Amino acid sequence: MKRITNHQVSQGRRRARTAAILSLAATAMCLSFYQPRLSADNILFANETANGNLFGHFDQNATNTTTAPPGGTYLLGPIAPEACVPTATVNSFNFLMRNYGLPPLYNLGNPYGSIKSLASAGYMNTQPPGTPFPPGPGTTFNNAYLGKEKYLQNNFPGGITSNTGQKYAIQTVGQAAPGVGTQQNPNGPWIGGVTNQIPTATFLQQQLQAGEDVELFFQWTDSTGKPTGGGHCVTLTGINYDVTTNGGANSSISFVDPTNSVGGSITYGTGDAPDLTSLSLEKLANTNPNNPGYLLFGYKGGASLVPADDNLAGAGYGVIAGVLAESPVPIPEPATVALLAVGGLGLLMRRRKAA
Repeated sequence: MKRITNHQVSQGRRRARTAAILSLAATAMCLSFYQPRLSADNILFANETANGNLFGHFDQNATNTTTAPPGGTYLLGPIAPEACVPTATVNSFNFLMRNYGLPPLYNLGNPYGSIKSLASAGYMNTQPPGTPFPPGPGTTFNNAYLGKEKYLQNNFPGGITSNTGQKYAIQTVGQAAPGVGTQQNPNGPWIGGVTNQIPTATFLQQQLQAGEDVELFFQWTDSTGKPTGGGHCVTLTGINYDVTTNGGANSSISFVDPTNSVGGSITYGTGDAPDLTSLSLEKLANTNPNNPGYLLFGYKGGASLVPADDNLAGAGYGVIAGVLAESPVPIPEPATVALLAVGGLGLLMRRRKAA
């Protein structure tokens, strides 16, 4: 048998081998980028307010459509009952705008008008108190996801441009509870995808570390994770999670709760929706009959005191049932796209010639 030396390997095979090596190297770099940042004691940590709080603090129970009164106590009279999801979304939009220099993603002169619009049947289809289940009062996870995509597409059909001239779309990713049906809206430059799996601490940390805004959906439960009825949505701002112990008393999440109602009234003067930190964060054991494998956190503030937010039993815990995260994604300019297309055509012609 004639021995074939390396010098006899075709240029086409060499190029294929080089391309494969480069592809593997690029994949390795991407995987290393998305690995959670662990400290020496295996703590998952991220905090988006460390360099200043860029989040909105709008209150879902506001009694007017512009800004909160400077002080005083006002009886509960929300303009969009059960609108925790639309309000948490606008609080997240505020972070994206200020962090990335984006144009207004809501009406700055009438923010609560934008919240009410998001809650409408045309977008998130938020249901009022007393609505039978399904869909029940509030906003479903699927309606939240699709409603946000539709809102962005309708208001910014060609994408958005930052103050540096960069063109962006907003990409949505998420993790929803298994069995929660999710779809993808394919229209416009707004792209996304949601996987049906249990939301994890790693996913939360990765999204925060990447500078994304995160809306967190949870069910009210008792200390074992057993649902007590209803749920709520907040804007996540930070996480501190011990991997070695699967959370515990020293682990926590921080967030903006879109309601600061206490005892059926709203107190203004010290800020609107407050920044809060959970009492604990832990992963329920897979042997736990109540939501096995889910993240449970202790929480006895904000909406946990408001029956209108479906926490009828006054529960002090929540199980994280779904997570949505958004970040701007650069859109190539038409000239760049054309140049890439010409380059791709040239490569195809070279391959044909070589063959």
